[in-house]
Amino acid sequence: MSQNSDNLGLTYALSRHINAKVFCPVGHVDLIITDDCNGCCDYCFMEGRKPGRMSLETAKKAVDLLIDYSGKMNRLNLLFFGGEPLLEFGLMRDTIAYCEQRSKETGKEFAFSITTNGTLLTPEILNYLSRKGIKFLLSLDGTREMHNKHRKLKSGESPWDIVVEKLPYFKRYQPWQGTRLTLMPDTAGQLVEGVLDLYGRGMNQFIIGPATGVIWTKEECAAYEQQLIALADIYMDKKARGEPFRMTLFEDDIEKKAEYKGFWGCGAGRGRISIAPSGEIQSCAKVQGACDSKGFLPLGNVADGISNINNRMMFAHSHGSKRVNCKECEFKDECAGGCPAVNLTETGNMFLPSAHHCEFVRIAMRLRKHLRAKTDKAKEDG
Repeated sequence: MSQNSDNLGLTYALSRHINAKVFCPVGHVDLIITDDCNGCCDYCFMEGRKPGRMSLETAKKAVDLLIDYSGKMNRLNLLFFGGEPLLEFGLMRDTIAYCEQRSKETGKEFAFSITTNGTLLTPEILNYLSRKGIKFLLSLDGTREMHNKHRKLKSGESPWDIVVEKLPYFKRYQPWQGTRLTLMPDTAGQLVEGVLDLYGRGMNQFIIGPATGVIWTKEECAAYEQQLIALADIYMDKKARGEPFRMTLFEDDIEKKAEYKGFWGCGAGRGRISIAPSGEIQSCAKVQGACDSKGFLPLGNVADGISNINNRMMFAHSHGSKRVNCKECEFKDECAGGCPAVNLTETGNMFLPSAHHCEFVRIAMRLRKHLRAKTDKAKEDG
């Protein structure tokens, strides 16, 4: 047990001991330092939570908990999340200082990252992030029209204009710029335009994901697929030219053959947990925002540790037998069964994916086939 945990209660000590015996170590924490945000995005899974700020005391306990539950792992990951985490830059800085102190005491190293809408990044913050080697991931959804349609600021300003104007400045501090690009059904048909617009402005890496918790019609799914196929051809061309252009979807989900035979789930509640401003522990940030922002299957709190063993078992037990409705699917070994939080929100069952999730998997499989055919032809052409 870490030095700062010596005076914690019996519940914490017992839960730590049981978790070490039964589960894998925890190496990653999504630290939700605030529920508040200067934006009000249509699709935000944290929207509706009462604004709450994490205290420094709770943040320190979260750091200690990560150390205590990390087992023999020496490299730990802390993602500052929200809301908009840069609303609490001071708290973030104090938490990092505490991590550095604990690192000297324990020998465990911390890697930090931030997901931000980018509107609050200032020279002071950028200089700090650069000095500390902290990477930030922006949320930019394409063209000005695409982004501002569903991502709004409470101030009424254009979030796209604020961020894009600063992009050249951002690149001085972090030359490789990545964005999490969320597509809504009514923007899916503009994906190629959006990606190329941002690439031309200096963005390098694109993490593309269709919004969850909304209805996708067959026509909208078809438009999404057509755009992905066109984007795949562009990606292959730029890759062949050695351009600084990466598409995480194609590299991780398409090019690498996933093996999920007899498997269900993701890293949530296994090697990864999320901690809310109140100190409550959930399996991931997405779960924190589920069920009208009340979460589900809480794992415990920073005072008592991961004390709800049965709830953690629900996430950690990965046997594919839980995926009852997936047994006859031809892609059951290529898919992990959907995000538990999205499944519960959309179908009422964390083990039952929604119909449009299954359609997105089928789209991914057709894209994989398309990409591999293009790769094989390129090899033949020499």
